[in-house]
Amino acid sequence: MLPEFLTYLEAERRYSPLTVRNYRHDVEQFLAWLGVDDARFEPQRITTDDIREWILYRTETGRVSAASMNREISSLRALFRWLLRTGAVGRDVVHPIPSLRTSQRLPAFVPESRMNGIVSECECDSEDFVRERNSLIILLLYTCGLRLAELVGIDRDDFSADFSSLRIRGKGDKERIVPMLEFVREKILHYIGILRLDDERVAVILLQAFDRRLDGRIADRQAHLLGRGRGGLEQEAQKCGKRDQTFDGR
Repeated sequence: MLPEFLTYLEAERRYSPLTVRNYRHDVEQFLAWLGVDDARFEPQRITTDDIREWILYRTETGRVSAASMNREISSLRALFRWLLRTGAVGRDVVHPIPSLRTSQRLPAFVPESRMNGIVSECECDSEDFVRERNSLIILLLYTCGLRLAELVGIDRDDFSADFSSLRIRGKGDKERIVPMLEFVREKILHYIGILRLDDERVAVILLQAFDRRLDGRIADRQAHLLGRGRGGLEQEAQKCGKRDQTFDGR
């Protein structure tokens, strides 16, 4: 039963290998709780009360969080829908089971007063490659409303000839045009001047090292700097400078 179900997920649902592996793990956990293996599993004998008891066992004895438990419930829900579709069971016993309530976390935000200080710090020009790159990361994230993946994927050709606008490729390969504020445009031009590369060779704007696109983890660190206040940018630039290969040191 289980191999056929996993084949269905791969071939028809076109789930990723990681997702299929998680489904396998969740179903195997359920079978282990029942005390049977795949060969001895009789799905037609499973009741909704069995599913409820399994959830109590996992959350109380296994101390599984609500979010993780919901994923396991989703795996069993997919299994019994498939069993119902193939005629192996007469009803979906997981259907009456609701998802567990998870805690709602409020998104973190940066107060306007602190953000003004961070932007002012980023506006100050220097000749340090890492510091200028990190400043540009923060300015582009803040003024353009970019996602992290959109940020690290920016190329020179995505800007207009005078750097007054930026073409963004978002989810679903949809494009949008974002105007550049003048002080951000000036920061981009200053940054490109630090690179000391001919225009036709500047294909990637945000670089981690010579001719190498920026690692998303570095951009993510800069996004977290938005909550640190003034001084954080310089400290992070110093830390990154020890790890990143700058143009002067290539």
